[in-house]
Amino acid sequence: MSILLAVISMSVLALLLGIGLGYAAKRFAVPVDPRIEEAIGAMPGANCGGCGFPGCGGLVKAVARGETKPNVCAPGGSAVAKRLSEIFGLEASGGAPKVAQVRCRVGADPDWEKFEYDHELGCGTAMLLAGGVGTCDFGCVGMLDCVKACPFGALSKSPDSKRPPVVDVSRCTGCGICVETCPNRVIALVDLNRQPVVYCRSILKGKLAKGCCIVACIACGKCERNCPEKAVSMQNNLPVIDLAKCTRCGKCIEGCPTKVILMFRDDLKTPAPAGTAPSVPAAS
Repeated sequence: MSILLAVISMSVLALLLGIGLGYAAKRFAVPVDPRIEEAIGAMPGANCGGCGFPGCGGLVKAVARGETKPNVCAPGGSAVAKRLSEIFGLEASGGAPKVAQVRCRVGADPDWEKFEYDHELGCGTAMLLAGGVGTCDFGCVGMLDCVKACPFGALSKSPDSKRPPVVDVSRCTGCGICVETCPNRVIALVDLNRQPVVYCRSILKGKLAKGCCIVACIACGKCERNCPEKAVSMQNNLPVIDLAKCTRCGKCIEGCPTKVILMFRDDLKTPAPAGTAPSVPAAS
């Protein structure tokens, strides 16, 4: 009998607790925006974090709260930006897709190494040893941290081990993880279209720059003087190109004595190998 009473008591208690929890769930329920679930379903699901938010769900909630724009999802591109704008009733905003480029031609200089270093301990670790393997303190360290960090397999080791990693622009989503991974900020996101890109980050001048790398920018300023649209300006001994003014005429490329400026073209599956200058197409 005592066992039966205990079972009945526990059953009644469980029933009362269930009713109480059910009431509390309804009474204190937090309203859920139905658009968020729809928006999460429209995301690519990469959860790469390149947008600066914790996964696709975090980005969607930030868009819903008005904390960010709907076009910051690089893997989703313009299609996701348009869909998020439709779901949340926002003005669609886009822009040219961006892809990563390794702005360094290390390896084109046959004497770029200070010493041999055969341990793949990472770029940051290598830089602790005499500033890295290369004679240029501003170039690609070459320990492939960016290759390991890319969640989309868009970066790979160059067939020539002395050259920078290769970017497969057909796989690159422009998430920016490699940009943040690179200790020297050699990697940047550039528009995926025909445009001149400065493939050097050295801020040294003249003989001092060439003493570290024979294909470094020497800050001569010829690109700035040659540009008919005044789209090139020298800043901190490096040319900066204003793409809003640039007509892609190629005059800055023709005037560069060390071929630091190369044309990145939208018809390339992969970028031109380091140390080579692709032909400049006619401006459209």
